[in-house]
Parts: sequence; structure tokens; C-alpha cells
Amino acid sequence: MLVRLFVAIRLPEAVVNGLEHVRDRLGEFDGILRYPDVTGFHLTLAFLGELPEGGDEMVESGLRSACAGFGSFALALGAGGSFPEGGEARVIWLRVEGEVRRVSQLQKIVVKELGDLGLRLDKRPFSPPVTIARVARKAQRRGPPRNRGEQGESVERRSPSLPLCRPRKPVGD
Repeated sequence: MLVRLFVAIRLPEAVVNGLEHVRDRLGEFDGILRYPDVTGFHLTLAFLGELPEGGDEMVESGLRSACAGFGSFALALGAGGSFPEGGEARVIWLRVEGEVRRVSQLQKIVVKELGDLGLRLDKRPFSPPVTIARVARKAQRRGPPRNRGEQGESVERRSPSLPLCRPRKPVGD
């Protein structure tokens, strides 16, 4: 059996509260948008794809090595927008601000460490927005407004905690 995995930083409670506030302001689009569970707000560092069951133990070992001694960093929420740029909105996001360079350094360390373990990783450039909603497929033609410019106030120091995450949707569905 295959499991779909990615490496992410879970966001601190204060940041999640800020994301919930912004999401609440999108209420007029509830029929169009699908929202992730608030416990699922995260900052993706690496998408691992489908791995054989049990491959997560090797990955966790690599993550412990990658994160050893890295320390903490401060993050904040910035302005929002949508993906793809110039097309019909599919994803509504908020920019992450603060010590983004440190997060980017951590992401590079994680990708190198996991690559050294023989994993093939997604080659897309690292971009740290946080997804707050997705546009339902049937509603993409009349999508929500772009770049509302919401600004969050939540900032919190946090040591990196990089759990392996499994999307709620099983592989093959």
C-alpha cells in the first residue's frame, strides 16, 4: 500500500487564530470555497509523494538529522492572493512574513537530507504561502475576489516541528 506524504511546519495557535479570522471574513463565499480543517493549517516544506508504507520511518530519521540544532524563528501573516496568477482562482492563500529566509534555509536542509536518503522530491521552487481555502471545482468560473490584502497580526516564536503529514484523502480516491 502506498501513502502520500509531505513535510510541513504546523503553525502556532496564535497564527492559526489569525488565519481563522481572515477565513471568517470570506464567509460570503461559503458556497464557493472549501476550507481546510484549522488543525491542518501548515507551511509545506517538501512534498514526498507516494511512498511504500513504512517509508515514513526513514523520512522521520532524516528530518531529525535535518532539524538538529536549527533553532526557532518568528512568522507572521501577510497579504493574501490566489493561485494561479492570471487564471481562474483555485487556491486562496496568505503570505507568510517574518523570518522567511530561515524557513527557506530549513527547507533547503530538509530537501537535501531527504534527497541524500534517495527520495525524489518535487522540484518546484519553495514558496511559503499558507492555503486558507480552495475554490470548489464547479464554482471556479465565479471565484472569489483576488488579493484582498488582509493583514494578520499574529506573530509567534516557534521551534521547527516537522511532522510527516498525510492528506485526508486516501491515495487512489
